[in-house]
Amino acid sequence: RSIYEWLNFEWKRLKKRGDKPQPFKKDSMPVLTPHIPRQDNGCDCGVFVCRYAYNLFQMRSNRFSQFDMSDNCSDLFADSDLFEFGMKDIARIRVEMEDLIRNLSKVYLSMKKLEKAKKKSKSNEADGNSSSEVAAAEETADGGNKSEVADESFDSNGENPAVVKKEDESHETSGDVSPVSKEKENVENSSDTSRKDDEVKNSEEPVQSNEDQDDGGSSSEEKSQDLLLEDDSSVAC
Repeated sequence: RSIYEWLNFEWKRLKKRGDKPQPFKKDSMPVLTPHIPRQDNGCDCGVFVCRYAYNLFQMRSNRFSQFDMSDNCSDLFADSDLFEFGMKDIARIRVEMEDLIRNLSKVYLSMKKLEKAKKKSKSNEADGNSSSEVAAAEETADGGNKSEVADESFDSNGENPAVVKKEDESHETSGDVSPVSKEKENVENSSDTSRKDDEVKNSEEPVQSNEDQDDGGSSSEEKSQDLLLEDDSSVAC
């Protein structure tokens, strides 16, 4: 009776009334009560249901129709070897199901942990991308403002001190010498070289003038000696 009431209630709830308000009746659909094992307690109902489902799955190749809903169908279940089990088998199945659930729980928990980690990494990546995009946009805006100011501040050599300083700092960090520093060093070296050359030339010029003076003095002495000789010769004559 409870089975019929439940089936008719579900029929109405799903709005499948049709021509028959209560299609499930004892006359149209008799309930079979084959002689199969039944529980003798109130805690093994789930294990019995699983055992029945397993037996029906094993009997899936046996063909029967609604015309067999009679003693033949009852005998089909009652006489089957699959339904020959007792409470000891139910206790054994309960232990096996407990071990199965425990083993599957390890795999399930590891899968859920991995899934949670993936979701967390995706959320972190999404937050990181958004923050990085904001930071990049802010940096771009700041860079544009700085470039406008930097373009106006050039020294007499046509170089931007801010850019030169930035390049020098970057090369100092990497251990390399920046091209600007190299150029400055070359210019300083060339200026030092030219300055040294000028000093050498300046130091050599007095020596040359002294030598010229010495040469001039010696030539004047020779001229005076020649004049004296000429005077002596004239007197002798």
